[in-house]
Amino acid sequence: GGQKQLLNLASIMVMQPEVLILDEPTAGQDFKHYTEIMEFLVELNKQGITIIMITHDIAEAISMSDRVIVFSNRPAKIKKIYNIAYLTGGFLFSF
Repeated sequence: GGQKQLLNLASIMVMQPEVLILDEPTAGQDFKHYTEIMEFLVELNKQGITIIMITHDIAEAISMSDRVIVFSNRPAKIKKIYNIAYLTGGFLFSF
């Protein structure tokens, strides 16, 4: 579960990467573990680590990101790039 996922992330951090690419890092987690994982990722990002996260949860992507790239079709094509600026009480999207 969530503790295993955090352990996996922590073991990767020993290598001091500049970029993490994560595929559905919160898939199958309950709310407690979801929150722990996302808080850990936010802290890593504050330390200057770039995080690229693949997710089907657009709300998760928007709430945790400053840029969201939406792909569609196969082969994957960029459908839209959203630059997100945080405002008090909400988000501002620029296209």
